[in-house]
Amino acid sequence: VKRDAAKISALVCVRNGAPYLEEALASIASQTLRPTELIVIDDGSSDGSADLARAAAPHATIESRPPRGLGYARQRALMLARGEMLAFLDADDVWDASYLERHLDVLLAEPSYDATMATVRPFLTPEKHVAVSETSRSLIARRGMLVGSITLRRSAVLRVGPFRADLALPDQDFPMRAREAGLVFAGAPEAIVHRRIHGNNITLTARADNLNPQNLDAELVDERVRAVLGYVAEGDVVIPRDQFERALKASERRLNAN
Repeated sequence: VKRDAAKISALVCVRNGAPYLEEALASIASQTLRPTELIVIDDGSSDGSADLARAAAPHATIESRPPRGLGYARQRALMLARGEMLAFLDADDVWDASYLERHLDVLLAEPSYDATMATVRPFLTPEKHVAVSETSRSLIARRGMLVGSITLRRSAVLRVGPFRADLALPDQDFPMRAREAGLVFAGAPEAIVHRRIHGNNITLTARADNLNPQNLDAELVDERVRAVLGYVAEGDVVIPRDQFERALKASERRLNAN
């Protein structure tokens, strides 16, 4: 398959993402290799995100649904997608202009690769009262198994199975199951996604079991980030599921003790 003939689906899930959604969609529209389709799933937004998406991307497939969580929205996007290659972009993040082109270069050069991982460059939003310190590990550029930084072949997604709608953190479960399914990941280091840290990121605020990270100071939020995203290491290393669960429970005990 030639690069310009590859069918690519760009998938965006949003809930109340109006402050950042237009910039995310603009980064998709400015790709040097344009996606075949753009699908936006609005998961019960109350801030006009769906209307903003329709205005910013009039040719996109945009579906508004009652709120059922990120896992359900991710899976719904996959169900609608028709592309051979699937790329998620979080509604508060931004792709570099050559993002899709860099992923496709790696995937088309080696058919045995099931998915590619971009370089994630976090940045603090200029807004005030961001509950993450500038020294947080979450601000280190890295490659890792963040759903919003990987591009997968459709055949690989079918091997992993659906995103789970019953989890507070489905984006942590899916990459682990991908590893367990034997998917082969390759780095696409020149593909860059800019991850916005604004204090309301799902991985910082989502509840897991009885963990409640609300109203935490910056140090504790940073500890939460290290626990939840601890499996994202330099390079391609992913910690085992049981180690991840132990880290999450340890973080829960610490947070509950404060």
